[in-house]
Amino acid sequence: MQLCSSCWCRTCSSVAGRTDEQKTLLAELYEMGINSVVCTLTAAAAAASPEMIGGLRMPELPVPLLCCRSDVEGDPSSWMRMLSGLRTLRSTSSHKGVQLLLVVVQDRAPTELPPDRVAGLCNNLSLDQRYLCLVSRRVVDASLSPEERRQYQDAELGPLGQLVTDAAAAYYAAAAERLRQKQLDLAAALGSSPPEVNAAIAFKLAVLAEFRQDWLAAVSSYQAAAAALQGVPLGRPTVSCQRHAEVTAVAEIVHFKAMMLLLHQQRYAEVVQQLRGHLATFGPTPDGLPLAAVAAHHGWLARQYQAAAEMVAMSRMDQATLQAHKDVSPCYLLMSAAQIAVTRKALADQLHHLRGYGPPPLDVSSVRKGRYLGQVEFKKVDGTAVGHSDMTDAQFALYLEAEERRINHNQQVLDLLLQAQTMHLKQTGQSAAPPIAAGTAVGRSVKAAADRLQARLTWLIAEQHVDTHNLTAARKLLLQTVYTYRRDGWDALLLQSLLLLRDVCQRLKLHQEALLHSLELACVADSLPSSANSNSQPAATLHELADHEQAIGLAAAALASMLTGP
Repeated sequence: MQLCSSCWCRTCSSVAGRTDEQKTLLAELYEMGINSVVCTLTAAAAAASPEMIGGLRMPELPVPLLCCRSDVEGDPSSWMRMLSGLRTLRSTSSHKGVQLLLVVVQDRAPTELPPDRVAGLCNNLSLDQRYLCLVSRRVVDASLSPEERRQYQDAELGPLGQLVTDAAAAYYAAAAERLRQKQLDLAAALGSSPPEVNAAIAFKLAVLAEFRQDWLAAVSSYQAAAAALQGVPLGRPTVSCQRHAEVTAVAEIVHFKAMMLLLHQQRYAEVVQQLRGHLATFGPTPDGLPLAAVAAHHGWLARQYQAAAEMVAMSRMDQATLQAHKDVSPCYLLMSAAQIAVTRKALADQLHHLRGYGPPPLDVSSVRKGRYLGQVEFKKVDGTAVGHSDMTDAQFALYLEAEERRINHNQQVLDLLLQAQTMHLKQTGQSAAPPIAAGTAVGRSVKAAADRLQARLTWLIAEQHVDTHNLTAARKLLLQTVYTYRRDGWDALLLQSLLLLRDVCQRLKLHQEALLHSLELACVADSLPSSANSNSQPAATLHELADHEQAIGLAAAALASMLTGP
């Protein structure tokens, strides 16, 4: 296009026609004047699902057009030629609602343009005079020192960036007002606005508030969306597993957005309330869901705990707050996620057993994501055209069951436990910073509690290694656990660990070591008070070794196995 020679339009397709100086100036213009706004708004829009936004458009920032001052002040022929090109661009972009921003570049320090030329540009482009800016080439002058160039950039491009920011804020404030009016009109027509509409509009208002960098309004709107989701019906007379999946998927995004904004603003008391409220509202499994949907919901719930742990760990939440609210500490959240994943694994095994260990009930390759968040649908191929069809609840349950088959549940649980162990070690190192004397009662109590939690995590990781047949790694971890419980005198937990360690050694053909553990089991079981059998956590293990005669019999069996040999 000939426009490139005089009007350095960002939207022009002929990039090759620009000079290096023009490209550099455009880059500096966007970096200094617009980039901060673009990054903020694009990040907010990218995080918000397009399916949820429902027609909400990306930020319509003013499009900069660059032209030389010599063309503006030149002879009538060059002036008319430039105006013709600008009018062409104006007519091309006007039907899309694009706001233009004309930047006049000159060699010297910016000075006022002739009034007649300013009036001609504004009239021909339907341009507000605020969107006519002057910039000197000093902002990209390589001969200047970086400090001098930065000063010129701050002085000349800084106001340009504020202009774009104000324009974006005004646009999205007007869009938010239109949404509120739409909600009022709908409520007036129907008598009350449906909860689905309230949730969608609140979500859109929150995204628009993020675009304007109004963080308080964004959090308030996200919380309003979550409150509206609680009123969305899940089906009558029985709960629809598809509807439940859609609502929880939307609630997940709303919650995470609210959590990130609250953490960013360091509103930690509200972070605790937000997390507890979200888990209490959407965590329980509704009655009537099929087993596959229950397993999938446990996977969703584990993800809530895991994501919350990662967000809290990356925030600046202080140790005092974490100590006061232990249920939001990253280690606790990850351990909770692991326990939920263990339950999900048991449900998936039950599904597989009920299916008779046959092939998956549904080909997941015939399923794709639906048009809206949380939905899935069947792919239909009709010749060369690919269509879609909705699922029934029964088909959706089969799809969830097939998805459970594809997941490596053992690895998921192991990964969560390893994350929890890493987080515990990190927190232990941070909490050790306050000057607590190791010899004091408080110091000993803190260290003992940390050691017990580390031993518990180690035991759980070892148990997962046993399930995945990694017996060597399980034995190494169980030896560490046994040492801690033996040293601190936790006989009930020591008994549980010794029993698992002995079985691992037997499977590894380490008969002598299995015999030693069996003898220690007999001693521990014999010395354990009878009241512990009903109150301690590993009740099943204690019941298995209810009397020392049985423990001695196990030791004798281990000795016989060792004498017999492999």
